[in-house]
Amino acid sequence: MKPLIALTIGDFNGVGPEVVLRAIAEPDINAICKPVLVGPIEIWQEAANSYIPAANLVQIDNPKSLGDDYSGIPVIHFDGYTTKDLSPGRPSRKGGLAAVEAVKKSLEICQQEYAHAMVTSPVSKESINLAGHSYVGHTDMLMDLTNTEAVTMLMVAGSFRVGLVTVHVPIKSVADTITEREFMLKTKTAINSLRNDFNIVDPRVAILGLNPHAGESGLLGDEEKEVITPTIKRLGKEGYIVEGPFPADGFFGAKLHHNFDLVMAMYHDQGLIPLKLEGFEFGVNYSAGLPVIRTSPDHGTAYNIVGRGIANLSSITEAIKLAVSVVHNRAAKTKVNKTK
Repeated sequence: MKPLIALTIGDFNGVGPEVVLRAIAEPDINAICKPVLVGPIEIWQEAANSYIPAANLVQIDNPKSLGDDYSGIPVIHFDGYTTKDLSPGRPSRKGGLAAVEAVKKSLEICQQEYAHAMVTSPVSKESINLAGHSYVGHTDMLMDLTNTEAVTMLMVAGSFRVGLVTVHVPIKSVADTITEREFMLKTKTAINSLRNDFNIVDPRVAILGLNPHAGESGLLGDEEKEVITPTIKRLGKEGYIVEGPFPADGFFGAKLHHNFDLVMAMYHDQGLIPLKLEGFEFGVNYSAGLPVIRTSPDHGTAYNIVGRGIANLSSITEAIKLAVSVVHNRAAKTKVNKTK
C-alpha cells in the first residue's frame, strides 16, 4: 500500500512550497506514497513553475475522488489567495491565514480517512498572529483543533528522539509549568507513541533534570526532589523503563542518549540543541498523541533563502518517510489485534 499523504503549503512566503514540490519529485518519495497538496492552487503553481516546471497540478475536491491510477499532482484548493498575495521572505497576514486554513483542510481529510497522514510545512508564528490567531505553532494548533489533552512534541533524528515536557514556554516560566501531572502525561504519551507508532515494544527512557547538576540534592533547585524524581518513581512502578534525572550537560557530553530510545527534556533548548547538533539537516517534528498522524520538517520558513532553490530537502523527505512508516506500523498493529 502507498499511503496518501496530505502536504500543507505552510507559510507560502517561506520555503514550504519549494521543499514540498522538490521532495515529491524525488523517486524515493514517489515510490512510497501518494502526495496530495493542500493550499491555493495558483500559489502552488507559481512555485511549481520555478522548481518543477513539468509538474501537472490538478485541482480536486477531496482525495476520495482519486482512483488507483491518476495523472498529475492533486491539489485540494481553497479560494481567497492569488500570487498578488505573495511577499517572499516576509511574514504577512495572508500567509498566516493560508497556513492555518491548510492545516484545517489537511486535518479534515485525515479525520475523514481520505488521507492516511499529514505533513505540515513550516509556518511563521508572526504571520499566524498577524492573521488573528494566538497559536505559537502547529502542536498547540492541532491540540486545539482536535480537542486533544495530551500531545508530546517528539523530535526525531534517526534513532535519536527527544520528547519535550514544556515547549514554547519562556525560561522564567518553565519551572512553574513542570507539574507532576504534566510531566506524567507528556512522558506516557511519548512512550505509548514509541510502542504504537515506532514499533518499539519496551522503550528505554532517560529523564533529564531541570537544574544544573540535576539540582545537586536540592542545593541548586528543588524541582528534581519535589517533582521529577517522585514522578520517575511512579512511572517505574507502573512498568515504564525510565532512568534519571540526569544532568543534561554530562548526559549529552558522554553521548548517553545513544543508550536510550527516548530522552525527555524539561524545556525546548535543553533537548533541541543537542538533537540539532547531531541531526540538524534531517530532523523531524512528530506530534505524539494526536488522533491523526502528523509530521513536519524540523526547520522554519527560512525567509533568507526563499526563491533561490537551495533549501535542503533532507528534513521534509524524512518527515514524509516517518509519516509513511507510522502509517504502516499502525496498520500492522491493527491487523495483529484483529487476529487475536
